[in-house]
This record gives sequence, structure tokens and C-alpha cells, in this order.
Amino acid sequence: MTRLHLVEAGPRTQVRGIHSGLPTWFRGSCYKAAHGGTDGYFEVGRKLALALSGETPDDIEWDEWTEEIATLDDLLARDDDAPVWGWFCGHLPKFANLIPARRRHRFIAGVRHLHEREGGHIPL
Repeated sequence: MTRLHLVEAGPRTQVRGIHSGLPTWFRGSCYKAAHGGTDGYFEVGRKLALALSGETPDDIEWDEWTEEIATLDDLLARDDDAPVWGWFCGHLPKFANLIPARRRHRFIAGVRHLHEREGGHIPL
């Protein structure tokens, strides 16, 4: 029998701004990407990054959401995809659930592409 060992995760931080919905456009983009569409998950990430300003969660105000997007900008400036993916899982969990694990790198590459094209910022 295998034993599991619990590991102390450290202090938990409360995520501000958790989107509770899942827009039809995003679901459709993921469906196309999953079924051989020409856009793929790179384009899904790029489109979501472009639309982030319009996806303000109900539990925070616009100015707070722009602060959270600025945090994403900071994460994208680093060369580590894990915290970027964590940002999406924390703020947009239903969106993140539609991205297959093996396609996350392409999704994040699309987000990074837009971030770099816009001079190191997600457009607001």
C-alpha cells in the first residue's frame, strides 16, 4: 500500500477577482482549438489576453481588476510559465479548466505574444 505524505504548503493568499462565468466566445475558441481548428491554443491565449479588460469579475471593481492585470504583466515579464498559469487558474478557473495540460504552453505563448506586441502590457 502506498502512503501519501502531506507537505506544508505555506501561507495561503486570498485571490482577489475570481471570474465565475465562462463566455461563449471563449468556449467556442477552445472547441475549435480542440477539434483541429486553424487557430489552436496559441490563438486562444492571445484572444483571452486581448479580452481581459472586458472580463472583470463580479467580486471586484474595475480599478482592482486593472491592478490584477498589472500583476499578470509583472509575471509575464519573467521567464517562468508556472506563475502565469497560476494567475489564470486563480482568477479565471473555468477558463483554465478548458485548456488541456499538454496545450498550456501554447496558450501561455499566445498570452506572452500579445503582451510583448503591446510593449510589455496587457491592453486595458
